[in-house]
Amino acid sequence: MRKQRKRKKDKRQKFYFLIAALVIVIVGCLAGWLLLAKEEVKEPTKAQLALLEKVYYEFENFEYIPDEFPFEWEGPYREKFEQLCGRKLDLDLTVQTNYFQTPSETLKRKEGDCEDFAILFVSAAKSIGISARVVMGSIQGPKDPKPIDHAWSEIYYKGKWRIVDPDLVVEKMEIPFRKFIDHPEEFPVVKVDCRFDDKIVEGISPIEQCEAEADRCKKEAFDFLIYVFRNEKGREPFEKEVNEIREAAEDLHNQQWVIVLTGIPEDPRILIQPDNPEVKAWIEEIKMEPKG
Repeated sequence: MRKQRKRKKDKRQKFYFLIAALVIVIVGCLAGWLLLAKEEVKEPTKAQLALLEKVYYEFENFEYIPDEFPFEWEGPYREKFEQLCGRKLDLDLTVQTNYFQTPSETLKRKEGDCEDFAILFVSAAKSIGISARVVMGSIQGPKDPKPIDHAWSEIYYKGKWRIVDPDLVVEKMEIPFRKFIDHPEEFPVVKVDCRFDDKIVEGISPIEQCEAEADRCKKEAFDFLIYVFRNEKGREPFEKEVNEIREAAEDLHNQQWVIVLTGIPEDPRILIQPDNPEVKAWIEEIKMEPKG
């Protein structure tokens, strides 16, 4: 009996030992993966920072273009809505969305919006060897009545992440590069939704932010068609008409939503491209430019 108990005890000890070893292996693997995923940040050299400053001012040659696309609503639901209104309608429709350009697209077009400029700037910074990331959130300047959605960049300098916003160069705001990195507290950040580079994504990803807006966009489509109906008929819609307008608005939203999702990547990390040949060539051109 004693031998049998001892054997059972030995088996239990071996079993617990195997579980403990397995846990240690899993934790070790996870820790190793996190270390690989998170880039080791380091201080930029004076030469790297000087080159990045030249890249920053190069954004004077770009133009700000909002992500707004003309849109033609087609199909039987539009026809039904026009029948409700009593005539063919000339609807001036656009889709406002975040279309994320690659660094190559932004360099080729010489235009984009805040996300595109932040993505290009971070790609260039990392190509130079400076730790950098894109930040999406909202800001509120002194003249802004309410917070506005925005995207900017951060670089690692003097032991902290410092804000740098190339979009303000594009818009001729004349904010010196050194002011950003020496006085980051002056940038009017209200909230941060997401940070990403080529290795990590922190917070709410762009596609998740977009999906969270779906219901609001549906309501906007419905409100718009109600507004058109009132203008055309000079009255409020009856209950049956409201249901038909709601169906038409659902169709309008679905068609617009296809365009919205087209420009937003599932994984924003693919947009940060420090090894992109066109980014590298752009940096070499900037290097060759005379000082001043």
